[in-house]
Amino acid sequence: MKMSNKGQIFVAAAVIAVIAVASFSMIFVTTAVREQDETLRYKIRNIAREYESTTSIASAVNSTDGSLLDNLTLYFRKEMYPIDVRTIYLLTYSNAGSNTARVVVGNFMKENLNISLSLKNSSVSDKVLALLDKSSQYFDITFTGDVRIDFNYTIGKNRFESGTEFWSSKSSVTGVYDIFVSDGSSMIRKLDTYSVIKNE
Repeated sequence: MKMSNKGQIFVAAAVIAVIAVASFSMIFVTTAVREQDETLRYKIRNIAREYESTTSIASAVNSTDGSLLDNLTLYFRKEMYPIDVRTIYLLTYSNAGSNTARVVVGNFMKENLNISLSLKNSSVSDKVLALLDKSSQYFDITFTGDVRIDFNYTIGKNRFESGTEFWSSKSSVTGVYDIFVSDGSSMIRKLDTYSVIKNE
């Protein structure tokens, strides 16, 4: 049976309508995902800036145990809920006059982790820290030249690596912040570093 011209026009219009609705839905979903990711990127940039600012304050008040960053991270966890904020940080406080430094590592990843460190030109060359969630540890070193510290940790099947360095000739505070932010459906990561040269 041959379809009338009206029937053909009706079918064509229906097909066009379906395609239009599908296209609109895809645009809407893509836009929503993009806006969601932009919101998370905005939040993680602000978090990184707060870590940098707090590291600067720690340098100014000579706080070398990581407690200021610990408190800041716990604040993020509480105040940004339901946004999930997780962080690993590494701080170094170096004194060029005495060739000594303190290394602080904090774990706020909501699980216990083993964090492996490798140090160059340091009295401690390799170290593994077993850190509970919401905890930090520090250790002191002496150094014979510019110090490079690399660290890594594994979550599930994923291995994460980072590092920092400081000059033996200048007293400084350096920070590395491995930050993860999630809203339940998307997660983004930002690896941020910061350094403050201290006046002798």
